Amino acid sequence: ARRDASKPRDFHVARPSRRAPRQGRRVEGRHAGTRRDFPSAQFSLHQLHSHTFPHLPQAAQLELVHEIEQLVRFAPADDVKAAQSALEKSLTTSLLQGPAEPLRHLISVCFCYIFARGARQTLYTTVGSLLSWLGPKNSPASTVAAKVAVAVVLGDLCRVHGQNMVQLTQDAIGVLIKLTRDSALPLRLAACGAVGAALDGSGGIDEKVQSELLKNLKAVLGERSVPREIKVACLRALPPFVRNAEGLWHGEVLDGATALCVKALDDVAPAVRAGAALALGDVLAAALAVPFARARANSTTPGKGPKGFNLKKVMSKGGSEAASAIDAVA
Repeated sequence: ARRDASKPRDFHVARPSRRAPRQGRRVEGRHAGTRRDFPSAQFSLHQLHSHTFPHLPQAAQLELVHEIEQLVRFAPADDVKAAQSALEKSLTTSLLQGPAEPLRHLISVCFCYIFARGARQTLYTTVGSLLSWLGPKNSPASTVAAKVAVAVVLGDLCRVHGQNMVQLTQDAIGVLIKLTRDSALPLRLAACGAVGAALDGSGGIDEKVQSELLKNLKAVLGERSVPREIKVACLRALPPFVRNAEGLWHGEVLDGATALCVKALDDVAPAVRAGAALALGDVLAAALAVPFARARANSTTPGKGPKGFNLKKVMSKGGSEAASAIDAVA
């Protein structure tokens, strides 16, 4: 039968699902209160604790870790805390095997949820271990794939829990900055993405870290032989860099970031040009979200300012001091 055209279509009414609910999962009251039973996830947890888990194919590991991800997201917090120690050990073992990207992502999500819903005491030792494993000596992450996985998890943990471990997050950013120029290209790619994630959880980076990061990103984008994927990843790190740079309107970060984007607009690779255009818009939007502060020059010499003071940044086109962030960005 045709629908009556006089009645408006209701886009908010969901069709009833014809799929039978999975055994072991029960949801009652989507909004009034959700209840879930997890015998299947508990079975997966038992498998994860067993010694056979590291020897499973990655497809089987992916399905198993997905069950664990559901457990740490929806199970009662007490259950998560009770299983936390064994979960951390097993997930770390899987991480050091150098899993592929889907499994790597799920492991990272599990770690973030474990420390959000479970105990947080082991967060600091876990992050400290991840930092040491990215070092060149005596690391259990003996392969490039394992170090890539460690870098990804480290960046995500800093993004989610950075405010609870400020100094460790700053240390992680320093380590990841160095890895952006590592000889292994997959590790460089992962480090660029992890730096952006860690920056968003840092709460702010000082001038020394700003200078080091800007120097490394400029060097990577200036390499002729570097793959376009790494250049795009570097460009994606610029907006969180600007968002979290302390004293943005008094330093060189905004000028440096926009200059890198503008230069990348002339790259021979279309993907890099597209990434540069997107990054440029995000950089300017990120700058406009930062409260504007007029520069306080304490030098009386015309055209000069104190060390670190960028006169061009705070001058409008007419030559007078910019009165707002929009004037400064323009």
